[in-house]
Amino acid sequence: MNCPTCDGKGKMVIKGRTLDANGWHDDPPVTIDCIDCKGEGEITKEKAKELQEMRDAWCSCGNPSGEVDYYEFGHTHGYDCRDCGKIIQTG
Repeated sequence: MNCPTCDGKGKMVIKGRTLDANGWHDDPPVTIDCIDCKGEGEITKEKAKELQEMRDAWCSCGNPSGEVDYYEFGHTHGYDCRDCGKIIQTG
């Protein structure tokens, strides 16, 4: 099946910003092989399910209360939205 990340194109564009003494500056976009299909444009149904589960784990409510819960899990940590309970940040 077509990779939903790159729409089957096998490539994705990364846009970044750099902060220096003069403020934020947009970096030139960089085209890379898709990180989910490894540039093939196709993924298995199992991979599609895994990607959807990962996307569904992230907050999409906008965190209207602004309140979060800190968590530690193994060697990682982050913040969960108190409004919907989903991930806001990991690190």
